[in-house]
Amino acid sequence: MTFKVVDLLALPDVREGDAVVLAGQESLERAIRWVGISERLDIAPFLKGGELLVMTGMELARHPRMQRRYVRDLAGVNVAGLMIRLGEDFPEVPRGMIAEAKAQGLPLIVLRRRIGAIHLTEQVHSLIIGEQFQLIEQAEMIARDFTRLVTGGGDLPLILERLAATVENPVVLEDPAHQIVEYAAHAASVDDVLQTWELHSREGHGRSSDGEVQLAPSSPECLWADIVVRGDLVGRLHVLAVLHPFNEIDHLTVDRAATAVALTLLGRSEARHLADHACSALIADVLGGRLQEPAEFYRRCSTCRVELDVKTLAVLVVIPHGLASRAARQGLEEHERQAVRASILSDVREAVRDSGCAGLCGLDGDRVVAIVGVDPRRDLEQMLDEIGTKAVSRVARRYDDLRPRAGVSGQTSPHSLLKALRNAYEAADFHAASGEGPLVTHFDSLGPSHLLLRLAEGPELARYVESELGPLLEHDVRGKSPLLPTLRAFIECGGRKSEAARRLSIERRSVYHRLARLEQTMGRDLSDEETCHRLWLALSALDLLRRRRPDDALEYLHGPRKGGSQ
Repeated sequence: MTFKVVDLLALPDVREGDAVVLAGQESLERAIRWVGISERLDIAPFLKGGELLVMTGMELARHPRMQRRYVRDLAGVNVAGLMIRLGEDFPEVPRGMIAEAKAQGLPLIVLRRRIGAIHLTEQVHSLIIGEQFQLIEQAEMIARDFTRLVTGGGDLPLILERLAATVENPVVLEDPAHQIVEYAAHAASVDDVLQTWELHSREGHGRSSDGEVQLAPSSPECLWADIVVRGDLVGRLHVLAVLHPFNEIDHLTVDRAATAVALTLLGRSEARHLADHACSALIADVLGGRLQEPAEFYRRCSTCRVELDVKTLAVLVVIPHGLASRAARQGLEEHERQAVRASILSDVREAVRDSGCAGLCGLDGDRVVAIVGVDPRRDLEQMLDEIGTKAVSRVARRYDDLRPRAGVSGQTSPHSLLKALRNAYEAADFHAASGEGPLVTHFDSLGPSHLLLRLAEGPELARYVESELGPLLEHDVRGKSPLLPTLRAFIECGGRKSEAARRLSIERRSVYHRLARLEQTMGRDLSDEETCHRLWLALSALDLLRRRRPDDALEYLHGPRKGGSQ
């Protein structure tokens, strides 16, 4: 307990001094930090607050004009109170001083009988030091208690329950977005608080730069502390004064509990980081062709706590297209970019887990790779669609300036994992650069298009498009009536003019007229089957080249494909 002015009045020496409170009765619960004896009238600048001053009033009697100012100065530095022993030099307190003390809410106490002032200060200091020592002992006991919880493997719910039981009030742990992560209600019903939690946590809660426990003047009052791990704010711990008012030991308890929570989260982060590194290293070995034997692959998976040996295997790759641009636009440091990768990796891992499958998930540059194991009794393609859609949707919700796309291989085996990884990359690349197309692309559905993807990494594909479609593209740029849509409809309808007319919503004779103009412009015979096949390939290549944006060349065309990097 904190030693207060009211406790001072209960001491035998003070009672024997016939103490009378002349002003500040409403402030008798003030804590006394120290007791000082001084007659100086300019003492205020040397005080820190919380002191109880004891004097005889000798100097006050000599300087009546300083009396009210003296009281104001003491109140201005938040002293606990002023005690004056009346005597021949100062037989009574002037009314002006009493009025000023009342106005300032400063406890003003007079002793009408002589007491041993030095003995009083020694007695009070002994009590204060004793209480401080007790606080230190309690704090150490609490710290040891929370340390045992952390080192014994205690999780967050257990730590919060212990904190709630110690402070006898409900406790809430929130994330940086003010969403509740865990809470312990103790003996209270916190339904009303939880329903309006975001409003509560945003009112009166700033950012504690020094990490100290803060008191929020909310309703109810709230003791809170930031949870910082590796310099990043990862959450905030709140204790709500629903059942009991706060005392000094509650501040110490919240401080020790916040440290325990941070250590627990740091331990999780370290464990997750090591696990992610192990998974990424295994995937890098697969990409580098350094893992040939199935037994070795399954053994390495087991060390990552992923069991794939009785599963149907396939590879899923998620490309967070636009991450390089985001990093450049926001000036992200490498560790900040790595944090984004880790979040995307977490989204993919959760999508695999939520679908009831096993997955070895890791990073290859900015890409997330998952070697997925599906129960042989389930439909492989359907499960991969489900996982890919969940993963891409989560990433898109988390980062609205990215264009995530997923690519999946067909069924594979440990012997063919490298090929499956490359196939999944190509499938993910096919629609990665545009906002169009499916969220998940299967390599088996690409057909000849996967050959175009490989050609797109050099100038050959663009040259082919120019040789086949150059005159038509130039015509459409210069003319007012583009012919490319007509050619596309004609080719995609297999050369059937009536069907092309319906697709274009024009009359059949208009299609004949446009086709004649196309043949004249391109110098080609559209009735020739080989010509139509070449034009279909050129149109597909044109679509692929147009989908790719300037930053794609940096992010994907020259991205890692072998040996994986994290």
